[in-house]
Amino acid sequence: MKLIARKLRRGRWAGPLALLLTGLLTSSLQAEPPLMEPSEVLSEDFQDGDILQIQFQQARANNNARAWATGTSSDEAKRAAIQALPLNKLTPADRNRVAEVVNSSSMFRRMPTIVFESDPDAYEFMVYHPDVTASIWRAMKISKMRLWQTGRFEFEGDAEDGTIGTMDVVFQSPNLNLVFCEGEFKSPLIPKPIRAQSVILLRTGYSKEANDKIYITHSADLYVSFPSQTVDNIAKILSPISGRIADRTFSEISTFLKMMSMAMTTRPGWVEKLSGKMGGIPDLRRTQLLKLTAKVYAAELKRQDQAGATTVSGQSPVRDSNAVRRTTRRSNSLPLRAPRR
Repeated sequence: MKLIARKLRRGRWAGPLALLLTGLLTSSLQAEPPLMEPSEVLSEDFQDGDILQIQFQQARANNNARAWATGTSSDEAKRAAIQALPLNKLTPADRNRVAEVVNSSSMFRRMPTIVFESDPDAYEFMVYHPDVTASIWRAMKISKMRLWQTGRFEFEGDAEDGTIGTMDVVFQSPNLNLVFCEGEFKSPLIPKPIRAQSVILLRTGYSKEANDKIYITHSADLYVSFPSQTVDNIAKILSPISGRIADRTFSEISTFLKMMSMAMTTRPGWVEKLSGKMGGIPDLRRTQLLKLTAKVYAAELKRQDQAGATTVSGQSPVRDSNAVRRTTRRSNSLPLRAPRR
């Protein structure tokens, strides 16, 4: 029982949450490499993904993804969250299992509303293809999370800490992503696996500023249900701590999404190099990532030329035209996955 409480307190119960948010587990955030100076971030000499790794750490320290509203577990927020669920757009089977988790949830959390600059195509690609995001994290040594696409909207995951699970995208549009997840944690120190079901609704908005830069505003509503009454009771007691862990995880993921967009606009050659280190994804996804990077990079150069700008996020862009040509040549006109409506 002490082990269960410890896992819950440290956020390990959030295996389903990690799967739903694409797996940035609390355990992967505890060993943080030291931050480096900004001059080192801009260096071209780093290898094996260090540039973005350092930018990611620097952004975490500088709160680069801004929170406009804090996370909350209030009854008022939960009522508003339930009203926002697109239940009338689900199949009867999906509607029933989503409603069951929502109605029996041991924990509810409306995570912070976070605003950050990002290319919308880069953002949507990462949201629509969480297996690619998980593969990038492994290549960058941010997380050990593994995620496989088993169907058009279905995934299986393994956090390599005893947590495994499945996630089904039951509704998807440019502004809403509703995911149902089942997971369990196994350990030789506990007699039975800790099982959980989760539902999360990701809400996204887009806005364009006067300089034509696009800003993403997103938040997520999380519901977690435990079949075990014992685990359920412990989860309710520790819900204030769990809520803060969920907020932090969501903030970390938001920062990563911002950093990937920045990499596409300033370091397309780095993204191309990283794609060669990514494993566990179909070749199609790697090709799509390269094609998207070329598109995002070219669009940013065009925006800068039109605006007369010389910097991207305060940095001089690396005009890696060879990388763009290589990326375009290697990619075929393969469609991205269409949203599920």
